[in-house]
Amino acid sequence: MAYVKGTRTAVWLICDLVRQNQGDVRKTAKLHEWPETRVRAALNYAKAYPEEIEPLIERARNMTAETVRQLNAA
Repeated sequence: MAYVKGTRTAVWLICDLVRQNQGDVRKTAKLHEWPETRVRAALNYAKAYPEEIEPLIERARNMTAETVRQLNAA
């Protein structure tokens, strides 16, 4: 799994957050107290490797509350 350089945050998560923020990179960066360039780097990675990132976003969006509880219990 790809992570944003210098963090423990997955690229797919940042890409999904940008989408939830209607593509607002600045807002997403501000939420993480990151420079916008860090968020853009994640987006660039996702653009270069969509076959890696898109399934992870889809998987996370399809999780149920029960699935999350099970993962947290493990």
